[in-house]
Amino acid sequence: MLNKKRISLVLALIIVFLTPIIANAASTQTFDIEIVPIKSSIDEDDIAQYNLTISNDADIEDTFLTPYTSDADWVLTTDPQVFKVPAKSSLSYTIFVDPKTEVIPGQYGSTLNVKSSVSGQIRKSMFLIYIRPLNPLPMGYTSSIALNVEVPTDIDPTKQIPLKVYIRNRNAKEYQNLTIEIKSELINKIYSTYFKALEEKTEEFSFNIDAYTKPKDDKLTVTLYNGNETINQIKVPIRVIAYSDVKEKTSVDQRFLKTKTTVTLTNFGNIENNNPYKYEIGFFQKIVTTTLPAGYNYVTNDKNNREMDFPLNLGPGDSMSIEITTNYRFLVYTLIIIIVAIVIYYQLRSPVIVKKEAMTHEATSQGVSEFKVKVLIKNRSQKPVENIKIIEVIPSLALLVKEAAVGTMEPTKVIQNENKGTLIRWDINYLEPFEERIITYRLKSKLNIVGGLTLQPTKAKFETSTGRERVTFSKKHKIEINEK
Repeated sequence: MLNKKRISLVLALIIVFLTPIIANAASTQTFDIEIVPIKSSIDEDDIAQYNLTISNDADIEDTFLTPYTSDADWVLTTDPQVFKVPAKSSLSYTIFVDPKTEVIPGQYGSTLNVKSSVSGQIRKSMFLIYIRPLNPLPMGYTSSIALNVEVPTDIDPTKQIPLKVYIRNRNAKEYQNLTIEIKSELINKIYSTYFKALEEKTEEFSFNIDAYTKPKDDKLTVTLYNGNETINQIKVPIRVIAYSDVKEKTSVDQRFLKTKTTVTLTNFGNIENNNPYKYEIGFFQKIVTTTLPAGYNYVTNDKNNREMDFPLNLGPGDSMSIEITTNYRFLVYTLIIIIVAIVIYYQLRSPVIVKKEAMTHEATSQGVSEFKVKVLIKNRSQKPVENIKIIEVIPSLALLVKEAAVGTMEPTKVIQNENKGTLIRWDINYLEPFEERIITYRLKSKLNIVGGLTLQPTKAKFETSTGRERVTFSKKHKIEINEK
């Protein structure tokens, strides 16, 4: 018993859930139509009649406006003009189709459109109509040629348009000069052919139109003539499709360390093309690359490659050129200049360097009176130097303290001058490559020095391995004295 209750509950829930879905699905198809000919074969000055049946499947009454057709060859009228069909019922009405005066005798097909004013849905149905000429030829000589046309509905203006015309002579009359006229806004051709009695054949044609023809809707009309007599006619809707085909032409001019790439883009389509032109480029190339025009976006694409995106605005038949120049000359020339400068520097720089520094005793409130000076002389070249003379000038307010410490090089000459100070010279006969010597000496000030003292540069004169005499100096050295 419990299981039956559960099953009933589940079924009830399923029904509640599915009811709106079923109702919604049913609402997508609210009505249907059927058209039946009453009088579809008429004379040129007559009006065709059809019976239109509308079946309203909706739960409410629906109103339908006057049926219409997109073919401009017919004038449609109805009785009545507005149809009201009750819910869940069908009603029939009469449709009158009046050919316009320019429509020539022949067989035609068209589509009838019926629109619901409630749901906005549209139903379509095909109807056929045959128009007889008012003045047919005498029996036995009546022109009766079946006509059928095969042509692509969508026309690509860059390709040939194939057209097949099928004709069949339905009586025992032959045509010495049967004219086939093919006409539209884009095509206007006339052909003549010999057509035997009861013959059946297919004529094949091909046409070319301007590749830059803009997208448009057109109608191709194929008409059969025998002299001034129009025998049959068919109208086929065609459409020129939209397409954009930008073709790229590249030329490369390579010179020494410079490449100029010229890209010419031409739009062979029939609509404007706004898709950017993409040119892949490496990160380092970006540094040495210039473009004309200069306006581009530097982005990373889906493959994680860097590229330049140039905006395009090419109308049909338009062209533009992009110049991309990669020039390594500046980098190479800069590198050469740097290398030459380094070589010249090493060639011209002094092989001997002189460095000076001074040390003071602990300062007192009265200042400092004694200093120890150390001078470093080094041969930094790979060749020896000779006859080195180290010349030091001591300010007049300081005196050289003579000391005979072990390892201390004694001055070769000391010259005192009360105004200019004391000149001291040390002579070194020879310095091996990368050899260095240290000269130390002590100074004593005549007065206590407070704040600081600047020692003048030390001068070094020497001869290179080629016998050339050269001079170099150390930097000035400032002694900072901090009071305690």
